[in-house]
Amino acid sequence: MKKFDLQKVEQKPLLRNLGIMLGSVIVAFGIAAFLVPHRIVAGGTSGLATIIYHLTGVPIGLVALAIDIPLFIWAFCVFGFKFLTKTFAAALLMAFFLQVFNLVFPTALSPDPLLSALYGGITTGAGMGLIFRFGATSGGTDLIAAIFRRYFGWKLGTGLFLADGVIIALSGLIFSADLILYGILTVFICTRVVDLIQGGAAQAKGVFIISTQSVRVKEAIYNNVSRGVTVLKGQGGYGGGSVDILFSVILPPEFGKMKDTVYGVDPDAFVVVVNAVEAMGEGFVSINSQP
Repeated sequence: MKKFDLQKVEQKPLLRNLGIMLGSVIVAFGIAAFLVPHRIVAGGTSGLATIIYHLTGVPIGLVALAIDIPLFIWAFCVFGFKFLTKTFAAALLMAFFLQVFNLVFPTALSPDPLLSALYGGITTGAGMGLIFRFGATSGGTDLIAAIFRRYFGWKLGTGLFLADGVIIALSGLIFSADLILYGILTVFICTRVVDLIQGGAAQAKGVFIISTQSVRVKEAIYNNVSRGVTVLKGQGGYGGGSVDILFSVILPPEFGKMKDTVYGVDPDAFVVVVNAVEAMGEGFVSINSQP
């Protein structure tokens, strides 16, 4: 039996797009089938759409799209078209299937809100993991966090925590304080599942890159991934020639974008990715915050 190779799948545009589509469908299913009927809000534009849907009765898919479009216009002005192509497609599909599944599942698959928070976290995490793995994002608060990082230098995690935290807290003020706890549980489980799909529950990933186009690859990482690069001097063991080894540390959701960037410049680059238990310094955990 031929072994399934996810790395090869990720390098084929058609299969990658199908992976993003599948991830969007899974996320929409998890939200509509488990979270929306119980009014559980796990942050993001889908969470804000859930609140507005229960308050006004406006179709949730239309609400999610109406919230996303201004964010995409804003992000387009900041980052440009290339950054948003896959993300816009994922957000559009998610809004469409969110509306479809909301009609299919007028009540939750589980009557227990605790189980729904659990299953909702697992399914949305699986879908988000696929979307991230194949080089896109879900839009929404991800875009807000990226914009905050560009303008204010905030870490992505800080921007996401602030945006999602406000939305979850809002659900508790409008509906019930208990829903805040369910929302936090969903976000926690979702995050863990995303990390596992991304290649382990590491806090960060160290990326070593050997390329004959090292200067161009380095500049592309600066521009597309917004991460620093350290150039290490090495020597080939076989040929004996000198070689530049690029090293960069990224967050797990940036894994797909990093691969796209490197192989977009040099399809023959040699890349090694290692999991890091912890990363401290600019762009990650502040050293001053350590005990």
